[in-house]
Amino acid sequence: MIKHKEIKLLPTLFSLDVYIVGEKYKHNRISEKDRKVIASIFVQKYGHGYEYWHEQTNSVNEVFQVTGATKSEHGNTKRIVMVINPHIPTLVHEIIHVLWYLSKYSGLDMDFNSQEWQACMAEYIFTESKNFKKIPIFEMK
Repeated sequence: MIKHKEIKLLPTLFSLDVYIVGEKYKHNRISEKDRKVIASIFVQKYGHGYEYWHEQTNSVNEVFQVTGATKSEHGNTKRIVMVINPHIPTLVHEIIHVLWYLSKYSGLDMDFNSQEWQACMAEYIFTESKNFKKIPIFEMK
């Protein structure tokens, strides 16, 4: 079962796609069943072909940036994607990676003097993502 939530990263134009995959894995490898489902979801959302995503999505607990294909659901927009298992310490860890991606692609400074936006954004993403049970299960269109 894959859960999905889109979080707008205001005031930027970026969005974070959070995917909750499986249970509390004891390792970072994604099950083959979940891997097939997530690859199908990513083709729908971002384009680029099933084989590409099946190869790319072999682990959980990672953050990456993707630019969608023109004919995909999100068009050729740049998005930040987080694929995690439902475990709070993992979420907190991966949020830091999200902030670095957001800094890189939005131009927001991420250093000692920019702590407030980082703290506010981390709190916002955590609040939006922490209740794994309330995130809806992804339904294929």
